[in-house]
Amino acid sequence: MKAAKKSRTPRPKTGLSSTVTEPTRSVGNPSFRRPPLDEVVVGIRFEPLGNFRIPFFGLLWQKFRSEYPRVEHATPLTAGTTLTVDAASGAPLPRVWFVNESDDELVQFQMDLLYYNWRRREKEYPRYTTIFPKFEGAKNSLESLLVELAQDPIVIVEHELTYINHIPQGQGWDTLADLPKVLPIFCADSESFGFLPHPVNLAWSARFDLPNTMGYLDVRLTQGTRRTDKHPMLLLQLSAKGKATSATWESSRAWFDTAHEWIVKGFGDLTAPEMQRQYWERE
Repeated sequence: MKAAKKSRTPRPKTGLSSTVTEPTRSVGNPSFRRPPLDEVVVGIRFEPLGNFRIPFFGLLWQKFRSEYPRVEHATPLTAGTTLTVDAASGAPLPRVWFVNESDDELVQFQMDLLYYNWRRREKEYPRYTTIFPKFEGAKNSLESLLVELAQDPIVIVEHELTYINHIPQGQGWDTLADLPKVLPIFCADSESFGFLPHPVNLAWSARFDLPNTMGYLDVRLTQGTRRTDKHPMLLLQLSAKGKATSATWESSRAWFDTAHEWIVKGFGDLTAPEMQRQYWERE
């Protein structure tokens, strides 16, 4: 009796280093006419603003109101397991969203963080050179309010730049067996256990060191569904976090430039050239 033929299941290639110090293949930053980006997050965490009171949130909104007229509340974000609370009452301090009319831009603020988010709605991705000044403007508005209120300046403890990509089913892949067509890091010729079929769900991650001890780049691949019609898709998230080499804002700008370079070059390294040409129109 012939042995049953084993099914093929994509697995990450062996030999992938968990840390690298330089980009390995890409020359220049990849650029795409139709990138699969669904969301970009630019932000900083800082030492909690101990003297910032709830009424000051309204004063901050006045700084943002012309551009972000809507206000929403959100669950506070924690740094690790620590939740920022009011020193007097012990109550968790709020996180507030200031949202624009078209719902594709928002500024998040709580006592220890400031983020700017771009979200795909109707408009195309406006490019990093447009997004970063929006975040920088929000930071300047916060800092000007702190000066007006005679508050201590912010002391940055972490920078973050995150790109979230949505790759819908039918765009280069139909089942998880097609993953090597999207991300060549998954081997097409790796054998499964012999009995198990192709997986129906996937969660994969890897971490890469940024240069000069500036932090790290996390890459995560998961599955999800599109908000509008529940269509299946792959979610490829590249998130850089870390510290600048000094406390100056010029050093922070340099950190974000490095993080942006590593995210776009990392995306170019990880995704298949055919996907880049056919679906995302690499320039």
